[in-house]
Amino acid sequence: MGQAKILTKEEIKRVLAVISNGRNADRNRVAYMMSVEAAMRVGEIAACKVGQIRGIDGKCVDVID
Repeated sequence: MGQAKILTKEEIKRVLAVISNGRNADRNRVAYMMSVEAAMRVGEIAACKVGQIRGIDGKCVDVID
């Protein structure tokens, strides 16, 4: 099994631009950034619940448990 390709900052920006033009842009942007920034896999992202992402105050948490 080979090394996974790492996207450049420019490629990430292009993907985000495409995401922003589609349906459910906010949801898709969050899922994509969880993959890119937190190195989460699809199954881990799909298993997340709102309470793990947002705190009681409605703001995003620093650590996802």
